[in-house]
Amino acid sequence: MKLELNKIDLRSLEKRLKVKHKAQLDANQNIPDKDSIDLSETESRIKSDIEDFYDAETNRNEAFTKSLEDSFSKNKQQLRADGHDVQTANLIIESDLLMQNILSKLKEAGGNKNIAKASLNVFKRVNELTRDPILRSNLAQNLSILLVIFMFFFETTLNAGFLNGKVAGGFQGAIAASVIVSFINVLCSFLLGSMSLPQLNHINRTRRTRAKVVISIYIPIIIYFNFAMGVFRSVSDEAMNTFSESAAMLAAQSAAMPFDDLGSLTFTSTGLIATGLLFAIVSLIDGYKYDDEYPGFSAVGKKLNLMKKEWQKVQASMTGAMEDEIARGIRQVEEKKDLRIQANLTWIQNVDNLQRSMRIYNKWAISLKNSANNLARVYRSHNESLRSTPCPDYFNEELELGFSEDPLEFFSSISHEHI
Repeated sequence: MKLELNKIDLRSLEKRLKVKHKAQLDANQNIPDKDSIDLSETESRIKSDIEDFYDAETNRNEAFTKSLEDSFSKNKQQLRADGHDVQTANLIIESDLLMQNILSKLKEAGGNKNIAKASLNVFKRVNELTRDPILRSNLAQNLSILLVIFMFFFETTLNAGFLNGKVAGGFQGAIAASVIVSFINVLCSFLLGSMSLPQLNHINRTRRTRAKVVISIYIPIIIYFNFAMGVFRSVSDEAMNTFSESAAMLAAQSAAMPFDDLGSLTFTSTGLIATGLLFAIVSLIDGYKYDDEYPGFSAVGKKLNLMKKEWQKVQASMTGAMEDEIARGIRQVEEKKDLRIQANLTWIQNVDNLQRSMRIYNKWAISLKNSANNLARVYRSHNESLRSTPCPDYFNEELELGFSEDPLEFFSSISHEHI
């Protein structure tokens, strides 16, 4: 954007005002009077039209002058700023606040870690433990669960094949019976191994006694249940061969203690018993090894491990936050430097623009004043040559227009920027 001031069309203005014609008419009446100090109507019209043209042109360029003023003001703030002093002070304050916040979180995380560690030490002392807790990974525990699920479905499928056609309800009845068997052999054994077996290691005698009672009850039941299923499978084969309802009833009764028909066990029914007992033992061990072998020991260990991870996380975040803060500070300093460099370049451009605009304005304003006086001289020369009385004294003076050709006055708000 630059200052653009149009030249006045003097010929057009002369025609529009009919300067020579008006001069002749006024001269015939000796207007203006020889003692007059006031301009004639035509001279006043010349003056006012020139001033209106001046106002119109300067108003049209008002956006330029305003933008130049705003640019000088904005860049002055950048150039007069106290370098990086304030910025550095702000960065120090922000860094201190960040450090206080990080130290507060670090102190809290460290306190939680120390509490968890103290709890673990108290647990070890109370329970007379010298080793650290065994913490199974999530992967190991998930694999234990998957093993239980696999054994449950495998035994259900295997038993369903063994019992198909041997129980009421056909294949659906075999599936139902197999699910019950798998639940007892696999799921109940896993729960016993994870909940009751670890109690045998507990320092409290009451807990050990309760665990022994539960286990002493469960082991005969699981053995009895699997042998009963095996006997039922072998005896039911004979009952199905005779197609006798009384034989089928006898098979069900023979599946109960005492096992009077153990001698009739077939290879298939023996495999059914062995599979059930094997899966029960594996599930029992899997449950026992699912977590630490001492009840509650892994819980306090996991809590300490979690608090350690939180503490390490805060440490890592502290490092990252400080690195980010340093990077942000460097970025702000670089941005400030770039702004000041750009402000200097813009200020130089603005000064060049102001100097150029001052020259343009001065030349244009002088030209406009000359145009007004030239047109006034046309009027006065014609008027003087045709009138019968002497012309007034002010005919020898130039018009006093309502604007100045001095650019320092026109650009008064930023004239001090002119070099």
